[in-house]
Amino acid sequence: MGVPLSRQPFIVLPADEVRAWFARRMLGDGEAPERLHDVVLWPHQREAVVRIGDALEEFGGALLADDVGLGKTFVALAVAARYADPLVVAPAALRSVWTDAAHRAAMAIRFCSIEWLSRGGVLPARPGILVVDEAHHARNPATKRYAALARLAIGVPVF
Repeated sequence: MGVPLSRQPFIVLPADEVRAWFARRMLGDGEAPERLHDVVLWPHQREAVVRIGDALEEFGGALLADDVGLGKTFVALAVAARYADPLVVAPAALRSVWTDAAHRAAMAIRFCSIEWLSRGGVLPARPGILVVDEAHHARNPATKRYAALARLAIGVPVF
């Protein structure tokens, strides 16, 4: 049956250690760059980089759902910079947005359109991290793009 909870041994920790543990869990204990070459990251973006990095380490995936204009692309690039061979999957109409942002951040990324995946496109090499922009385009499990994206995501950090 087990030992009643009232009789189980427990560890008493100093309050400051407990507070520090909760702070690390809530805010992350990593660091984020202040700049990506020509791009200066704002405090809210650096906080997002840390939190996403922590989620990727702990869960293998994360979701960034900030409002328009808050700099999600640069947050994604800052996170992706920690990995070799980042791959961005997004609608073809966003190719120039991503390539321009990557150029400003002095980063090399691969870009693959969600439409290309729909047509059965296959990538030659597995990415180090998968960044999916406009992920709602792959929300239907009955589509080719969903299946292709799911295959790409196996064993790879995704956000």
